[in-house]
Amino acid sequence: MKDINRRDLLKQFGLAGLMMIPVLRQSRSFAAGFSPIYCQVFKPMGSMTGTYYPNGTDSSFNFTGKTPAALNGLQEYLIVPRGLVQYSQGGNKHEIGIRRNFTNACHDEDQLPIHASIDHLIANHLAIKKTTPLKHIHFSSGTRTIDNALDTTSFPGNQQLKLPEHSVLNMYKMITDPIKKICGDQITPTVSNEDLAKKSILDYHLDNIAATKTALKLSVAEKAKLDTYAEQLRAIEQKIGGLPSTGTAQCPSFPENMEYKGGFAQYSTKRSDVVFDLMVLAMEWELTNVASLMLGSAQDGHKFDEILGSAVNDNYFHPMSHESGEQQSFNRISTFLWSEIASFLNKLKNAKTFEGQSLLDAHCVLISGGEVSYGYTHSYDDMPFIIAGKAGGTFPKTGYTFQVPSSNRLDSHARLLLSVCHAMGLTGLQYVGEQDKCPGGPLIAINNA
Repeated sequence: MKDINRRDLLKQFGLAGLMMIPVLRQSRSFAAGFSPIYCQVFKPMGSMTGTYYPNGTDSSFNFTGKTPAALNGLQEYLIVPRGLVQYSQGGNKHEIGIRRNFTNACHDEDQLPIHASIDHLIANHLAIKKTTPLKHIHFSSGTRTIDNALDTTSFPGNQQLKLPEHSVLNMYKMITDPIKKICGDQITPTVSNEDLAKKSILDYHLDNIAATKTALKLSVAEKAKLDTYAEQLRAIEQKIGGLPSTGTAQCPSFPENMEYKGGFAQYSTKRSDVVFDLMVLAMEWELTNVASLMLGSAQDGHKFDEILGSAVNDNYFHPMSHESGEQQSFNRISTFLWSEIASFLNKLKNAKTFEGQSLLDAHCVLISGGEVSYGYTHSYDDMPFIIAGKAGGTFPKTGYTFQVPSSNRLDSHARLLLSVCHAMGLTGLQYVGEQDKCPGGPLIAINNA
């Protein structure tokens, strides 16, 4: 059988062909080989002093009694630096912190970074090695929908920003229809209204899935894997509960509570669960090089009645970080958001490549626990960053915590970003963001660097 490449699969079979990429790579000659996918996760506001760092020793630690307690059970995948400092000349503010979180750039609260955040650096690098339908996805399970740099951690550089996608419907269409064969940007779908009226997006693809099995002469194992992908997508459709009704010539529409309308809103675990599932499938199917997730913004206006109860007044996360009498409620929300991160990581852990490798073994996730280490103090000391995932073995080891040497603390955040870039193949990169704030090379040694 002749070599198959992604463009052929896209052209002939749409999503059904794309889902075969990891399957065909395992058993046949395939033009674009495996490379890790980078994912970054942002949780706002930091954590109360003394509630974040794990217990135990560097090589045997746990988060029992701490805000990230839900990360227990995932320690083998984690690297937890202690004493990380995010440097700034412009004061310790939410506005500066979120712009600098993944860029190591920007001194002024009104200035957009000139330098790109590392998700864009990595996406541009991986796109040279591996063409994917979605070079970069940036999703939000809970930020505002206004054109504001406080609501993103993703900056292409040159004082530009990339806002996350908030609409679950748009996320769903992006992942299930990456070449816009069904639900394009145009008002009228590119397939016939008659076909779309009686089918969900997955139903429409089932014919292509059957054609893929026949045309590519798939083995029993390959067919089973393709069927598994289809079942996973069906489960997401059922969670959403918003499949098109018979006789409606439209792409799917979702229930009101699945869409985020902007402004001050309730955080919904039902919504975040679907967002996490879509991101994991995009990574499992290798539809993207880079995935980015935000659980809130630098001045988060979400209410958390689901956690605190509707009887509590003013359940907005950001104001709580500044009120001394609200610290217990703040701590409960911070603990909850770490549990959301743990839920996402467990989904990655349980998802498998075709070779049977966990996505947390295969890929790399950089987690920021805040644009400041603690909202009440606006401190940039002890920044809560965690690396999760082994990046296909690029990190010599995971499952440990370490203390940043006091002599290297001021540039430690920048050097952590550089370590992740090196792990994702940018080994020639000598600094991230501002050169004079990243002088010491990567903070963590990388295999084959």
